[in-house]
Amino acid sequence: MLTKLCAHCNNPYTIFKSRSGRSHYCSKECQFLAKKHSEVEKICPLCRTTFTVPFLLRSHKEYCSRRCAGIASVESYRVKIDPRPCAHCKKPYTPDTKHRASSKYCSRQCAGASKITRQSKKCPSCGRHFVPSRPSIQYCSMQCRIGKKMRTVEVFCLQCGNAFQTAQPKKAKLCSDSCANLYNKAHQDKFSLVIEYLSYNPMRGELRWKKSPGPKAPVGGIAGTRTTDGYLSFRLKRMHFKCSIVAWALYHNRWPSGLIDHKDGDTANNRIENLREVTNGQNVYNQLPRSTSGYKGVYVRPENGTYRASIHLDGKNKSLGTFTTAEAANAARIKAEKEYGVHEYAESGRARSVMHNGDSQ
Repeated sequence: MLTKLCAHCNNPYTIFKSRSGRSHYCSKECQFLAKKHSEVEKICPLCRTTFTVPFLLRSHKEYCSRRCAGIASVESYRVKIDPRPCAHCKKPYTPDTKHRASSKYCSRQCAGASKITRQSKKCPSCGRHFVPSRPSIQYCSMQCRIGKKMRTVEVFCLQCGNAFQTAQPKKAKLCSDSCANLYNKAHQDKFSLVIEYLSYNPMRGELRWKKSPGPKAPVGGIAGTRTTDGYLSFRLKRMHFKCSIVAWALYHNRWPSGLIDHKDGDTANNRIENLREVTNGQNVYNQLPRSTSGYKGVYVRPENGTYRASIHLDGKNKSLGTFTTAEAANAARIKAEKEYGVHEYAESGRARSVMHNGDSQ
């Protein structure tokens, strides 16, 4: 046996002679405490700087900082991509990881220039030279490609009148996209549509089809059916039309800029003498009276039994004063209508109210 002093606490302890070169501490506790506070120098494998670490962490901490550890981690997972020559300018470049399999050009400028400088091909069907958008395209158009697989028929374009070949003569009516755009733009004009398809009799107030838009509307038939709001209307080219607006437009040869009002209040009476162009504010005056006093714009004040007269102008109600009788309030209302130029439209509403009350009695 051999006696030695502990390297941490300096207390003597006995060991076998065979362990004299390896044993330095009297116990495990002294060995842990001694190594806990000692430090070891290491070299960072990334930035090659010297740093110190605790003895117990010498096998765990490999890099000097978190930054070096993060960079080393990213580098270990990064895909190594070799440079390749650009398909257009022939300069070497390194593509990104996401498009490394399909990348051919070093920039968008080279990609665009390569499309412009593509070589032209000869269509095997019609013999015309064209520049394909992809190298795999062989035919110049859909007609040439379909013509090799099925029988085509010659039809005439509705826009330019030129003949072209198509495998679907019932559906294909236009030879190209440019003709289709021009045709659709022209047929979206409502006034051009109604002139093409309809005729108007101003004395009878009837619209008749002079060109059939479908099997349910034969030539010479009356256009328009009564809807839930009481107006006559029809559909043409997936658009909704009111018969009163179309009748006024065909008679005056222009599309109205405002609303079309029926003077007698009958929305089915589309004779030209019954139609007039009005604004939204003017159209309100032609409505039937809704007040309990029986006069348009005259309302009863329940707190004292007097009558208040008002008029609607520019989206706001303007008070005309309070009166003891409904007749005096109605006279003030008529005076204001004449002053602001809406008496004609309000008088039509009063006449309709008299007829309505007479019919109800």
